[in-house]
Amino acid sequence: MKGAVMYIDMHSHVHIPTGLQLANLDAAGIQTAVVFVSRPHPERAHTLEEFKREFAVLASATSGTESSAASYETALGELDTAVEEAGGRLIPFGPVPLDLDAAATSEWLEHRILAKGMRGVGELVPKPGAFGDLSRVLAAASDHPGLPVVVHGFHPTTAADLSTLAGLAAEHPDVPVVVGQLGGLEWIAAIELAQRTANLWLDLATPIVTFAPAMAIRALPERCLFGTNSPYGNPVATRTLLEQVVDDRALLEAVLADNPLRLLGMRL
Repeated sequence: MKGAVMYIDMHSHVHIPTGLQLANLDAAGIQTAVVFVSRPHPERAHTLEEFKREFAVLASATSGTESSAASYETALGELDTAVEEAGGRLIPFGPVPLDLDAAATSEWLEHRILAKGMRGVGELVPKPGAFGDLSRVLAAASDHPGLPVVVHGFHPTTAADLSTLAGLAAEHPDVPVVVGQLGGLEWIAAIELAQRTANLWLDLATPIVTFAPAMAIRALPERCLFGTNSPYGNPVATRTLLEQVVDDRALLEAVLADNPLRLLGMRL
């Protein structure tokens, strides 16, 4: 988008239908979005019972109990379809199964992510207490300096898990590691860990209190990223929240555009 500012949602999931996602971005004045696979689809639910079924799938996914290669196949097909239908407005990131050995992890990264033109890895969802499983992914990503890796930060992720993640990030300084959802309930710990870890970034999706994104941006203006976690969050609501809690326009522009572009290695 030469000559214009490109706003980027750095944390979203595949919607069905794709047009719903694009309409939500348009309403918020967001030009493009990083998109991850999604096994649950709460955007399709209309009744409480339908929501409960979708959220049961979500609970299974976020517990890290379904991270094998087979569990991703349908979701990866949906991702391919969404990216094609969006006509360049969605930037795909790909998952990496966490039950692979080092060699298989590297092969998956090469053939299932990079060879398909994906721009990053994520959203990875380790089991609580097993964030050490990410070491193989970060080691493989370190062979491709600058390749972002996004990790689920909301419940059931714990402060101890975030500490493990920060330690692994420090071992691989050429890999930008993004803590998703600002660390959820552990947002203070996430900010403090990122202050001490030069390659740890924070996406501001799904804040639990309005203080959280405001404090994160003040502490780390160069490593905070606009994200909505849509369909769980809404682009208009999320952008409005940031505009209400941050009165410095330059900081907002950094979070909405400059930082995402720098992380993705894109140019206007």
